[in-house]
Amino acid sequence: MATEITSPPWPSESVRVDTLFVTLVELHRWAADYRAVINAGCDHQAIPPLRDAPRRDVHDALPVLYHYANYVGARRVRELWDAIVRDYEDAWDSQAAFNRRRQLVAACVDFLNGAWLSREVREAKLEAAREQFLKESVAKSFGYLIGPLPVTDSPDTYPDGG
Repeated sequence: MATEITSPPWPSESVRVDTLFVTLVELHRWAADYRAVINAGCDHQAIPPLRDAPRRDVHDALPVLYHYANYVGARRVRELWDAIVRDYEDAWDSQAAFNRRRQLVAACVDFLNGAWLSREVREAKLEAAREQFLKESVAKSFGYLIGPLPVTDSPDTYPDGG
């Protein structure tokens, strides 16, 4: 393997709220480093920006369920990373390995961007993401059938017809 492999942090089974915060901050640093590497290896910004990690008091104020979800998410990132390392140990610099790393780092960034958000903000962002995905899917589908849709200055390109 020509490229050095740096694994994401692994929260242990005995993790507490304070050590989970440290693990998530380390995961944040790992994702930021790999995001820069992945985006440098692409001809475009393949992975969206990573929000700053919050202050510790924001983390400590989260409900227990959010801490559990963050714990499971951090462990899942590491498990998937280990699977990529096993699958591509002898071909780490191949395009297939790069694509898998890009997908995992993008998922990790998405996970971290929502890790410290309140339920209300998470739901609002999810709804906005669904709406954006629907608009892009419709535009892409029609693009295949009849060509690209006309571009308008209005942010609402699909009026309700009323």
